[in-house]
Amino acid sequence: MIPSLMGFARPLLRPAGFAVFSHPSLRVARPSPQRSALQQDCYSQERSRLIRGADRARADLRRAAERIPDQAHYPGGWGIHHLTTYSCCVFRRSSSDAPADAATLVEDEAAEAQKAVPAAEAKKGRPTPKRSAATTNQRGRAYVPPDRKASARAAKTAGRSDRERQMLAMRGQGDPRDLPPRDAGPVRKFVRDYVDSRWTALEFAMPVVIVIFLLATLLRSASVVVFSTLALYAVILLIVVATFFFARGLRKELARRFPNQNTKGAVAYGLLRSSNIRKMRLPKPAVKRGQRP
Repeated sequence: MIPSLMGFARPLLRPAGFAVFSHPSLRVARPSPQRSALQQDCYSQERSRLIRGADRARADLRRAAERIPDQAHYPGGWGIHHLTTYSCCVFRRSSSDAPADAATLVEDEAAEAQKAVPAAEAKKGRPTPKRSAATTNQRGRAYVPPDRKASARAAKTAGRSDRERQMLAMRGQGDPRDLPPRDAGPVRKFVRDYVDSRWTALEFAMPVVIVIFLLATLLRSASVVVFSTLALYAVILLIVVATFFFARGLRKELARRFPNQNTKGAVAYGLLRSSNIRKMRLPKPAVKRGQRP
């Protein structure tokens, strides 16, 4: 149909200055580039008319193909396959492959679906609560005391009593169970006794450094400044060596006495306690110098 239309329109278009070119589905005319706007308008109208005619022809052929009862009777099999939905021959299932009863198939599918449902998703025998009710039950209500001022006073009194018991325990006058978490436990108690039972260089490092700075500041003499500088270097070297041997000995004792317990941070705790003067240590020392812990 389309070639016949183009064959009829070609002699009419060429004298008017139109050229003919190929299209994937039809051949249409286009104006030469040197023609006027009137000829361009004629070209556009002719092209639109031809495209509408081609679309109508395709729609007619498609409707005719859908009315055909069985295309297998036509010679050549699927001769108009380019107008249908499928581009190749489609084989349908024969009646022998179909189930004998559709109800049986539905029942089998329902049974398989029920088996596939896990126990957590099975029916629970009660209606599902609404989201608002479930969220309310999950969150719960915050407790609001009837008298907030009285509750605040009671909390303040309880906190004060806890701090008093804790301070008494750190002074050695209360229950050791009231010690803060930093000082509680048998490991920390052994570290305190290990530090308090010996002389340490860190205990006297700060007083010696303060005395050296006072001498260098008050006595403005070159010899005193040189002596103070050398003494300060000697104190720093002594602190480093003493700290090394102290930490190594404490680590060995912890590994020997507490092999299966967590001793993380115990060495640092002992070094921090040994840097304080004995009378200023909290909790108070429980052993004397030279007494084995």
